[in-house]
Amino acid sequence: NQADNFVIGIVCYFIFKFRRTSGLNVQTLWLAAAVAALLIVFLSTQAAALVIWVIFFASAMQAEISAPNRLSRFCQTYPLRFLGKISYSVYLCHMFVIAGISTIVLHAYPQIEKLTHVGILMPATLLLTLLVSALTFYAIEQPGMRLGQRLSDSVAAARSVRVGVPREAP
Repeated sequence: NQADNFVIGIVCYFIFKFRRTSGLNVQTLWLAAAVAALLIVFLSTQAAALVIWVIFFASAMQAEISAPNRLSRFCQTYPLRFLGKISYSVYLCHMFVIAGISTIVLHAYPQIEKLTHVGILMPATLLLTLLVSALTFYAIEQPGMRLGQRLSDSVAAARSVRVGVPREAP
């Protein structure tokens, strides 16, 4: 059940959306983060991942409210920004990469021990997932986003012509 992930995601979206009008200060933010982390520990089956999410979210919020901090500056580094850019492709591709590498390893070495299998699978999956995800991002996802933007712009332009609203220059 992923309900706790969705609820936390929705709450974080609204907190971030209304961050400027809420009057939230840094002390209240971290107090709320601590309370959220405690609730997650007691109520969620995925406590570690969600607590890490709360820490990163609170750090990003602090950077928005007051000033950048070590964690927010770290998250602005090129490797992490790149990971953020290709994250949806990572999400979509990683299981195919795991299944493919595992199948190849198990066919090549049918008597392989579990620990050796995991020792091969983990680094190979990490590297190949990053490669495949970057390729699919640039070859499929990014062109798809550009196409979607052009279609959206053309629909908006057609609507504005029908209602007599002047069209904006691209």
